[in-house]
Amino acid sequence: MEEFEGFPKKVLIGNFSQDVIIERCKGLSRFLNFIHKEGVLSRTAVFSKFLYHSEVKATNDYLLQSQFNEACPILENTYVLLDSLQWDTGLILRTLCQLVVCLYAIGSYQKAHTYSTIALAKFHHSPTNRKIGRDLYLPLLVFCDNLWGVLGKDRCVIRARLEAARKHNTGRRCDEVTPNLLDKLRDDIALRTLH
Repeated sequence: MEEFEGFPKKVLIGNFSQDVIIERCKGLSRFLNFIHKEGVLSRTAVFSKFLYHSEVKATNDYLLQSQFNEACPILENTYVLLDSLQWDTGLILRTLCQLVVCLYAIGSYQKAHTYSTIALAKFHHSPTNRKIGRDLYLPLLVFCDNLWGVLGKDRCVIRARLEAARKHNTGRRCDEVTPNLLDKLRDDIALRTLH
């Protein structure tokens, strides 16, 4: 942190002027870029709490209360932020899953398709993500199968993935029930709240 010299100097008089506010915003932007470039700093609990903790808490509450319209813009912004930080973790997978469920609930099926395709790619291309999000993967595939049907898209690839995932990950038969994605996300929020 001693290497960072991007903050503007303190101003005692006129600290709410447009020029001072603009300079402070630029300083904050330089600071965030510095933290991101350092890597280690961007993964600290303090930084994550500052950057998105309140948004995650708010969207969790909205999801539990079925306030999907309110959750969508916050989830979308949170996903963009996490993606720009290049965090392929459980949080980004949960955020994407929450976003697609909320978009679907408000009837924004094409946007739900776009983000669910991103989520599937993150699961498919990273073994780490498959391990982190294994409890969400099957419900997401079932959700996508339904969404693809609503949009009239070819479901063959999704159904093949679904069948393979059920056999590989759980040893279940294809006709066994997989938890609903929304229910799974709500259960996950409830469990995290208890701890």
